Amino acid sequence: MTTIRKKTFSHRIEEYLHNSDSFDEQKFDSSLYQVIKQKRDLVTDAGTFPRAVKVIRGLSFSDHIGLVMILIDRAFRGLRDQTSIKAFSRAIAKALQTYAEPIVDGDYACFPYPYFLLHGLEKTTTDEVVRKLEANGRIIHETLATRAQFMKKYGGPVYLEENLKILMEEGAAEDTSGICCYLTKASEQQPHGTDCSYIAKVSFFLDTSNKEIIVITIQGQRIQKNNKARSRDFARLGHTLQMDPRAYILRKICEIGRQEVYQKIRVVRPQEHPMFFDNHCGFKARYEPVIRQAGIINENGCYLENNLSLPAEKVRL
Repeated sequence: MTTIRKKTFSHRIEEYLHNSDSFDEQKFDSSLYQVIKQKRDLVTDAGTFPRAVKVIRGLSFSDHIGLVMILIDRAFRGLRDQTSIKAFSRAIAKALQTYAEPIVDGDYACFPYPYFLLHGLEKTTTDEVVRKLEANGRIIHETLATRAQFMKKYGGPVYLEENLKILMEEGAAEDTSGICCYLTKASEQQPHGTDCSYIAKVSFFLDTSNKEIIVITIQGQRIQKNNKARSRDFARLGHTLQMDPRAYILRKICEIGRQEVYQKIRVVRPQEHPMFFDNHCGFKARYEPVIRQAGIINENGCYLENNLSLPAEKVRL
C-alpha cells in the first residue's frame, strides 16, 4: 500500500497558509511522494527476467497541485473553531494518507485529480473537513470497486426515443475514477465522452455505503463555431424532449439509481465546483437551472439533492 510523505506535505500546507506566494509546483507536488525501485518480472519470448523499475510511492497531483492548495486554503479560511495552522495541516495530511492507504505503489490511482477528492471541504470545524475529505476518498474507492459491474449492466449502448442512445465509460478528466454517462445520436459511429460526439453528459461517483449517487459535473455539447447546424440540433432536441438534454440524461441517471435502490442523488452546485474556484477556462458554472429542471432542488451545503425513493418532481423553468 502506498504512503505519502505526511510530515513534508504538512509543512508545505503550513507554508502555503502562511504565504501563498511561496507556492512552487514541483516543490509542493514532490512533497507528497518519493520515487522508489521495485523488482518486477519482464516477460519476453526468451523467458522471464527480473528487472528493477522506478515507481512512485505516494500521490502526485502534477500540475493540479495548485488547485489542491487553493482548496485546502479555502477550507482553512472557512473554519470557525480556532484550529491552528499546524494542527490543521497535520490533520489534512493524515486524511490524505487515509485515501492513499489502499493504493498500490506505482498504480494509476497514485496520480489523482483533485476535483472530487477535495470538493465540499468548506466546513466550520477541522473535524468536519477531515470527515468530508475521508468520505470523498472512500467514495472514490467504492466507485472503483463497483464501476465495472455497474457499467456492464447499464453502460449500453441503450437506445432511446428520438434517435438517441446512452453510453457509459470510465471518467478521464475531472471525473477520473468515476463514471461518465453521455447522450449521443444513435447513428454516431465512434462516440466518446471527451470529444465532440456527445450531446450531453453527466459524471458521477457511487457511494455504495450510503446508497447515494454523487454527480461531480454536468456538460452540454461542445460548441463548434463553424457548425451552427449542430447547435440548432441541440435546441431542437431540447424542444422535442421538453427539457434541456442535460436535464434529460440527469433524470435517466435518477432512474438507474432507483433500479439499483440508491436512496439519494446529490449534484455538486456549479459555483461550489473546484473548477469554478480554479477559474477553469471551459467551466462556465451556468447549469444550476438544469439541475433544478431535472427535479433536484433541495439545497444542502455544496449540493443540490433529491431523494430517489419517489420520481423526481418535474420543474419547468
